[in-house]
Amino acid sequence: MIVIQLLYSCHGNKPTNVVRKTVNSNSCINSIKNYSDTVKFEKDINLYDKLKYEKKFSLENCNTDQFRDDPVFQKSVIKIVLKIYLYCISLEEPRDDLFIFYRATNTTIKTIDEYIYIMNGKKVPLYPVENLEVNTVRSVIKENKIFQKDKDIMSLLDSCNVQLKKIKHIQRR
Repeated sequence: MIVIQLLYSCHGNKPTNVVRKTVNSNSCINSIKNYSDTVKFEKDINLYDKLKYEKKFSLENCNTDQFRDDPVFQKSVIKIVLKIYLYCISLEEPRDDLFIFYRATNTTIKTIDEYIYIMNGKKVPLYPVENLEVNTVRSVIKENKIFQKDKDIMSLLDSCNVQLKKIKHIQRR
């Protein structure tokens, strides 16, 4: 199982500490520092050898005032999730058992859109519960024009779906 944990600092002045106590030892930790900067992947003990890497994805700058219900920030997070997912399913030995954990230090602030849609259409709230488990992500679909009009999100989503079809085709052989 590959686990991604999204961590946010609600004050923007200090990087959020990575919380590992509820995370599976085979995990991929994703720390988003000060809302923007970069996303850094850290290697856990027993992490799949195929995931020994560090990549950086830039986020839009979001200050505390923009943090609440900011569609730009929400889209940035969804793009990151899709990029990580696409990487995982494009490995020589693809992993499609991706789980997302979400944690915010201030549970009164909505830091990502209320729901992410997964392929079976089930709605999963992403806040304000600490370390909330999201069902296996096969695609991230939001019935929201903001996301549907974003060419990057739709392109990433298409790439994920194409790769998943390739995996299923190989598995059927």
